[in-house]
Amino acid sequence: MNRSFYLTPIVLAIIVLWSCNRQSANQGINHIDLSENWKSAEKVLLSSIASDIEYIPLETTPDCLIGNHRSMQVTILDKYLVVHEHNKVMKLFDRQGKFLNTIGKLGKGPEEYIPLNKYYVDEKNDQIYLLSSNRKCMVYGFDGHFKNEIKLEEYADQIIVDNEGNIGLLYLAETVLLKDSAKLQWLTPEGIEKSSIPLYPGRQMGGGKLVGSNVQCYWYHNKLRFAEVPFDTVYQLDSNSSFQPVWSIESGPLKIPCDVLHSWPRFVTEQNDYTILFFLWESDNYFFLAGGYQNGIRKILYDKKTGLAQTVEIPKLEIRPEDSGFINDLDGGLPFWPKTTHNNLAISCLTPLDLLVENQNTKSDKSSSFNPKLAKKFKAMVESLDENDNPVVMIVKLN
Repeated sequence: MNRSFYLTPIVLAIIVLWSCNRQSANQGINHIDLSENWKSAEKVLLSSIASDIEYIPLETTPDCLIGNHRSMQVTILDKYLVVHEHNKVMKLFDRQGKFLNTIGKLGKGPEEYIPLNKYYVDEKNDQIYLLSSNRKCMVYGFDGHFKNEIKLEEYADQIIVDNEGNIGLLYLAETVLLKDSAKLQWLTPEGIEKSSIPLYPGRQMGGGKLVGSNVQCYWYHNKLRFAEVPFDTVYQLDSNSSFQPVWSIESGPLKIPCDVLHSWPRFVTEQNDYTILFFLWESDNYFFLAGGYQNGIRKILYDKKTGLAQTVEIPKLEIRPEDSGFINDLDGGLPFWPKTTHNNLAISCLTPLDLLVENQNTKSDKSSSFNPKLAKKFKAMVESLDENDNPVVMIVKLN
C-alpha cells in the first residue's frame, strides 16, 4: 500500500495492484471492486436480500440488565443466545430470550476473568473460551461454571476453536518491523502448543495491533478464514497450513496507504483523507462491508452471485447512523444493518425505545406494503415492550 507522488500514474497503478492488494497472480481469487462506491448511495430494501425476520426480546431482570446495546455482541446458537457486553460478565439466554445464567465471574482471583471482548463459543462441547487481560484463556461451561484455565505467553488478538477442541490464538504484529511475529498458534485442549502458522509470509501485513480490535477470524463451511483492517483481502487456511487469498477487495485510488495505516499519529490525523474498511461480515451469498471516507460512514452490500456492490443509503432517523441501513419493507420496522453474521443469518440489536418510536411513526396507510404476517408479529412484539427493557435481538434470514 506504499504510495509515492513522484511516480507516474502507470507505474503507480502497477504498484497499487501488486503491493496494496497484497495479491499475486494466483488463480481462483475472487475480486470485489469498490472504487465507485464511496461518493454516492442508494436505497436498498431488506426484502432484496432477506425473506424472514425473527425478534427475540431479552428478558429483563436485576440479574441480567444490559446497559449499552452498541457494545453488545450476540452469538446465535440452536438453543441459546450468548450475550457479551463490554467489560461486563457474559450472559446466557435461551432462544426465546429467557435469562438462564451468567458465565463465570469478573475479577482477578481464581476462576475469574477480566474481559477483553474476545471469546469463542463452542456449541459442540457446550463451552465458552474467553481471553482475559491477565494473559489467560478461561474456559467455562454453558452452565456458567469454571472448567479450565490456560496461561498464555502473550496477549492474543483473537481466539477460535476447531471441532477437536484445539484452541487457535491469533497474534497480530505490533509494527511492520515485527511482522514476522504475527501468527496463528494452535494449542491442544490442555494448552500445549501443537503448531504455529505465520500470517504474513512474503506479503505486506494489514493494520496489525494498531487497529486489531476489528480482526475477523471465522469458520466458513469448515474452512478457517482471516481478514483484518483495511480488509482488502480475505485469506483462507489451506491444506498445507498456509493462509492463501480467496477474496481481494479494491477500495479505489484513495485507499489508505501502508505508511499511514502503520503510524498511529498519522492514522489519527489523516485517516479521513482516505477510504478504509473497518468491518467485514460474510454469509453464503453476501459480504456486508462498512468503512469511512471524509468523516462519513459507508455501508456496502456485495452480492457474490451477481458481483454487484451497492452502497446502502443511511436513512435520516432518530437512531444513530451505525444502527441504520436497509429499509425494512418486510414488517415496517427499523432499518437493518448486521452487527454480525452466522451461517445464513444476519444479526443486530435494537433498543425498545427505538422500536417504540418507530412503531409510533409508522403510518397505517403504508402498512399494506409490508408482509401482513410479519407486520402483525412485529406490532405485537413492540407493544409488549417497555422502553427500559433489555435490547431486542433481530435475526434476519438471508436469501
